[in-house]
Amino acid sequence: MMFCLNHPERVQASIWVGAPKLPLDEFMFKEKNGRTRPLPDVYIEALRAGGYSRFWKTVWKPNSGYLLHKSFLRTPIGSYLVRYLFEDRYARLNKDARGLIALLNGMCEDSVLEELRTVKVPVAMVSGEDDPTLPYIKEHKRHCPRPSITRSRRVVTCAPSIRPKNSTGSWPAS
Repeated sequence: MMFCLNHPERVQASIWVGAPKLPLDEFMFKEKNGRTRPLPDVYIEALRAGGYSRFWKTVWKPNSGYLLHKSFLRTPIGSYLVRYLFEDRYARLNKDARGLIALLNGMCEDSVLEELRTVKVPVAMVSGEDDPTLPYIKEHKRHCPRPSITRSRRVVTCAPSIRPKNSTGSWPAS
């Protein structure tokens, strides 16, 4: 999301699956001990204590059942994707956790929702039928330029006034 807002020249379009509660520090995380804390506090604490590896082992992996269906995780493709994306690739990309911490802190700013009004690339926000993030997608929709919801009511599109590139990567003639 933030990459699309901050670097539209590097993105032609984007698909956002699910949506966070914004500003992010209003998204509350219930810990095993019953204590409720802002999500970024939990994430950043784990990242600072041991980088992405600790975050993965103590926060994300134990809670992945909320984000990925358990039956999917047991399939060969599901277990491969988790291993490849989260355990291997993300661990390499986030070895230095400072960038991830800065991103989390930036998404806590009150202006994030207002920044959605400036999105310059077409965006599709997708949620599942029982996705708990659907209310947040609807909130994001209210802040997007020219938003619409498809008949399924689970896909929100933002289509700012830009002309798309054609298949050769150049802008079509007027």
